[in-house]
Amino acid sequence: MKIRVLVLVILAISIAPSTAIADPPITLPEDIYQRIAMVERIPPAQRNNAQRVQLGRDYRSTGRLEDALVQAQAALAKQPDDGDALLLRGDLQFQRAEYQQALATFNRVAQLRPGQANVQLRRSQVLSAMGKSREAEAANGLYVNLRDRQSVSPQR
Repeated sequence: MKIRVLVLVILAISIAPSTAIADPPITLPEDIYQRIAMVERIPPAQRNNAQRVQLGRDYRSTGRLEDALVQAQAALAKQPDDGDALLLRGDLQFQRAEYQQALATFNRVAQLRPGQANVQLRRSQVLSAMGKSREAEAANGLYVNLRDRQSVSPQR
């Protein structure tokens, strides 16, 4: 059963749309460092949440996980229900093997954004890492259903 869930999660990751909402855009390394430098020039108290989250994503991309977490927490201090900041925090928690916290964070995002497929994919990954195969499979099923609904565009 665990192997089946792992295969489903890997398959879902490999076919996931490249335009996931919370994932940072693919950029060249120098673009990331330029963006970091540009936002770092803004005093922390004057940054808006979008800047904090993007800076956190960029820090994460460059391996600065603690700095990324500081940005996510700063964004959440201003707006506790900021879905993008929560996703960043959950991704960092998952990366640090803080599975229980990551699951709680992703569950909160799922409440705030019930139709967002990539949240269910993240939940599935965390549940799988926790050894909760049935729950992981259920979350993966939700992911696939939501992804398929999102990929079908309404006809006008």
